[in-house]
Amino acid sequence: MGRYVLRRLLQFVPVFLGTTFLVYVLVWAVPGDPFAGMCGDRACPAEFVEAMRTKFGLDQPVVVQYFEYLGRFLTGDFGQTYNNLSIGEQIGNSYPITVRLALVALAIQIVIGGTAGVLTGLRGRGYLDNLVLVATLFLISLPVFVTGSILQLVLGVDWGIIDPTVSADATWGELIVPGFVVGSVSMAYVTRLTRASISENRRADFVRTAIAKG
Repeated sequence: MGRYVLRRLLQFVPVFLGTTFLVYVLVWAVPGDPFAGMCGDRACPAEFVEAMRTKFGLDQPVVVQYFEYLGRFLTGDFGQTYNNLSIGEQIGNSYPITVRLALVALAIQIVIGGTAGVLTGLRGRGYLDNLVLVATLFLISLPVFVTGSILQLVLGVDWGIIDPTVSADATWGELIVPGFVVGSVSMAYVTRLTRASISENRRADFVRTAIAKG
C-alpha cells in the first residue's frame, strides 16, 4: 500500500509540471500585448510598456518565466495581476463564497440527483422516467456557462425571480441557482448512475428471492 501511494505521488510530479507548463505556454502564446490598452484611448508610451514587461518578467524566455513563476507558486507567492492587484488577496476574498457555492452544488447533486435516480429506478419505464432521461441528457449536453446564462436571463432578467448577479458577500439563498448551475452536469450523471444501478439490482436473483419471501 505504501509503495502504491508513493508511486502515485511520484507520478503526480511530471503530470503537474507538464500540465502547468502547457497552460503557461498557451497563455503566453495569446496574441497581443497586455499593457497596450492600459492607457485608455491613447497608446501607451514605449518606455512604459518596456518597464512593465521587465517588471513582470515578460522580456525573458518562456522557460525562464515558467520556472520563476513555479518557484514563487511553491512558496505561496501567487504574484500580482497586470493591474497590480494581489492574486493571493483576491483568492482569500473569494474563498469563503467559493466554499459555500461548492457545498450548495454538492447538496443539490445528492438531494435532487439521488432522489430522481431512486424514483425512476424503482418505478421503471414511464412518463417520469422519460422526463428525467430527457432532462439529464439536456443538462449533460449543455456547457455550464450556457445553462448559467439561460437561467440568469430567464429567471433574473425576464421573470425577476432572482437577482441577475449575487452580492459580494453572497448568502446561502443567493447561491441556490448558481449552485444548481455548477452542479447540473454532475447531478445529471448521479441521476443516471443511480437509476441504472437500482434498475439492474431490481432484477437480481437475491431481490426476486426476497420479494418472493415477502
